[in-house]
Amino acid sequence: YTTADIIAVETQLLQIIAFDMSRVTPLDYYEIFAQATELNKQAYHFGLYVLSLAALEQPALATNSAVLALAACYLVVKLFKLGWRGKVFEHANKRFMQFSLFGSRSAEEHVQLAEGLSRECALPEDDVKATAVKLYRALKAADGKKESAVYKKYAREECAKVALLQLN
Repeated sequence: YTTADIIAVETQLLQIIAFDMSRVTPLDYYEIFAQATELNKQAYHFGLYVLSLAALEQPALATNSAVLALAACYLVVKLFKLGWRGKVFEHANKRFMQFSLFGSRSAEEHVQLAEGLSRECALPEDDVKATAVKLYRALKAADGKKESAVYKKYAREECAKVALLQLN
């Protein structure tokens, strides 16, 4: 791609989002969920790898950012066989609710919202699991594409060489 091609695509993207650069991205949510799930370095980078691959997929771009991020965490927890898989939703949703309360609201509005929150999952578990399946398929489809920039980045030591992991 030429510099002009890249600038043209970036201009299109900025026009699509109406130059609103303040949106919360899946990576923002992933940071919160990964912290809540206490992922180790390799698991954390594997989730980033999955989200990077998802960013290349058109259907992923239409997925809710929080659902996509939680699906990446869910997939990591499942693939790495972390012991508390059932608590992913509980922990992540507590953090999601805390994060979602921030913004331009007054302290009084925060208290009212917090009191009115349901104890049930704020992110639809079925949507998260279905998205995790799509992420897994994208991951399997990317397997063997060693020439891709995403693969090269996540095959490096500083990214825990997660692109080199063999999936079952």
